[in-house]
Amino acid sequence: MDHTDRDDHSIDTGLGGHTELRVHGVSGSAPEDVLDHPLLKRVAGDDRAGFHRRWYPGGRSADLDADRRLEAYRWSELTSGHAARAAWLLLLPFMLANAAHWMLPGSRQTTGPQPQPAGRVAAAMLRLFALSLTLLLILTAGQAAVDLAAWQCGGYPRCASSSWLLAPVRDGWFSGPGGRVVAGAVVPALVVLAIGLLGRDHLRSGSATLRADADAPDAPLTWPRFWSGDPGARTLRAAHVAAASAALAAIVAWPATTLAASGVGRIVGITLCLCALAVLLAAAVVVVGRHEHVHSTVAAVQARRLALSLLALSAVYSMLDHGRWDPAGHLPGLRPAVTITVSVAAALVVLLAVAVVTRRPWARARDGFRPAMRGFAAPAVTAGALMIAAGFSAGLVYRFADLLGYAVIRQSTAAAAIRRTETAVGDESLSFEARRTAAEAQTPLILPPSLAWAGAAATGIIIAVVVVLGVVAVGAWRRLGPLMERVRREHGVAAGEREQQVRRVARAEVLATLTDGVGRVVARITLTAGGIVAAGLVYSIAVADSGRILEQSPWSAVTGFGTWVMGAFAIGLISLAWQTAQSPELRRTVGTLWDIGSFWPRAAHPMAPPSYGERAVPELAHRIRRLALSEPRARVVVSAHSQGSVLAAAAVLQLPDDAAARVALLTHGSPLRRFYARFYPAYVGPNALETLREHVDGRWRNLYRRTDPIGSWVLDPPGDEFRRVDRELRDPATLDQPVLGHAEYWDDPAYEPAVAGLFTTSSRWRASDSGPG
Repeated sequence: MDHTDRDDHSIDTGLGGHTELRVHGVSGSAPEDVLDHPLLKRVAGDDRAGFHRRWYPGGRSADLDADRRLEAYRWSELTSGHAARAAWLLLLPFMLANAAHWMLPGSRQTTGPQPQPAGRVAAAMLRLFALSLTLLLILTAGQAAVDLAAWQCGGYPRCASSSWLLAPVRDGWFSGPGGRVVAGAVVPALVVLAIGLLGRDHLRSGSATLRADADAPDAPLTWPRFWSGDPGARTLRAAHVAAASAALAAIVAWPATTLAASGVGRIVGITLCLCALAVLLAAAVVVVGRHEHVHSTVAAVQARRLALSLLALSAVYSMLDHGRWDPAGHLPGLRPAVTITVSVAAALVVLLAVAVVTRRPWARARDGFRPAMRGFAAPAVTAGALMIAAGFSAGLVYRFADLLGYAVIRQSTAAAAIRRTETAVGDESLSFEARRTAAEAQTPLILPPSLAWAGAAATGIIIAVVVVLGVVAVGAWRRLGPLMERVRREHGVAAGEREQQVRRVARAEVLATLTDGVGRVVARITLTAGGIVAAGLVYSIAVADSGRILEQSPWSAVTGFGTWVMGAFAIGLISLAWQTAQSPELRRTVGTLWDIGSFWPRAAHPMAPPSYGERAVPELAHRIRRLALSEPRARVVVSAHSQGSVLAAAAVLQLPDDAAARVALLTHGSPLRRFYARFYPAYVGPNALETLREHVDGRWRNLYRRTDPIGSWVLDPPGDEFRRVDRELRDPATLDQPVLGHAEYWDDPAYEPAVAGLFTTSSRWRASDSGPG
């Protein structure tokens, strides 16, 4: 074995010989735990992701005398290390929209410089849907800051003097109607700036290309530049900034155009708004089209510059003295913009489902690999992203209204409340205390009926979730009895004996099987929620005074409960983001969500969390290749747990053939089939898994337990006589032992024989005399 550094025996720094390279899973296991050693040194990588070996200061490393050295790859800091990454929690819908792209069923069409499994039409719909989420974010900021704060509260002296936040609009340049609009627009303008900056963040490091000998349509993860990043990401980012800026320019210019300007001034305002609409449509065309081409990038950048110029001109136009402003209870133009944006997004979800139907994904998979939700995972996740975004927006606006005053739905209700307050304050027949109480009364702020309908829909969705989860719980309880019988047979226990231990094991197996039904649960909730939201949206659009019914009992109570829940959700998400930024421990816990959601590269939304796969997969593949080709006798067993097995599989698929000839793979607690093959069938389907097995010439073993809610078999269903890859571990080995489930695979008695078996099957290692490359 090559040890490289002959002077320092405290650590093995060699590359040759046999190496067991361990890769941790979700939640960021420390490399000290993975290697079961308190002192480690990093031998490659950096603080965010690196390769570690055992260190024996003042002594001799055990790796120098063992039959193989141990090495651990730590990648958890990519998803949980930086405090600023907590802010991505607020952009959860963007992450879901991006994940939905990779859930699309397979196709032989192309959407880029190389074949892509996602069809052009469906992928374009998803990118357009992602743009609608960006617009909804800007409109939400506009609803809160421009409409509620600057326009409504700022225009009413008693409300404007109630908070220091409104000091800029009480007097001075920004005290007029147009100035208040411009002052309020600063907040959504900062959101636009954040969009541009967030889209620049990425985790890539160095070259992502290793394999130049693969072009398998059925195994996209073998494509050489799969992890090199989307070449159209810059175009998408510029298009989103252009669309957001154009929308904000129209929001700023439209009030002055409709309420104050006349003659030439009104023509100028209409021209500004039409130009903003044209830029927004141009950005949408760029998003839908071949966004990776150079001419699309040029068009998007030009559209961004034009949109920012229009925003500046709109601010100047709004500040001009247009004469007398007509009264308006709420900001003109904003309500229709929100309604149109949500309606377009909902229509795109429906069209995406239709596009999936045309591909008939439910008819193309065998048992165990059937796509989640019959192949409708992408539309379902997209619908979930829209409902989360709409719920967050509605909850945030409602709670912001509570901060400044209180929410009402109809303008007549607000006007009546203000008249009562003014009458009471001016009534000298009332006592001083009564008049002071009236003067201190909160101001009614008018919200769109669509937000109130969102609150009513939230109540219905909560009821639907409770019912569906209740049905799932009943089904799980009914399966408990048969599973207890099987546990008794396996452990040789008679009925009535050791019931507590038997029930404990059976319950663990029941809970583990619930993971297989996640798709069905999500589908039922999504269908029910979608129906409720669609009904409310149609009613709010079709009925002229749709808010009236929501102010009457019992709908007022239903709406109030729903808006309270949405507000709690919005505030809770913001609070969680803040606490996550302050606490490294909580950051690691929340990082588990990013471990699952930000594995794939950005494709649909440029502001989705940056893909850690773009850094981890190439880095891991380069390290494996370097170890495997260090000398002719070099052999590497990559041992990966949980989400780490997905990284390891992707990295091995990127290895050139000469390196793969010296590599074996051991996965345990792996979600490759149970989650990835079913939710991402175009990328990690059975063909891809077979390609992986063949690429290492059958040197792949997968360990799993029936009590594991995440890991499962990957290629060999239970009961198969010829098991090529999968090995089931009994858990617990005896009823006296604890149920391990997804944990402690490294310490399982079957682990060491599995690793040793992969190293000793010398007949399965293809001979190669290649040196390091």
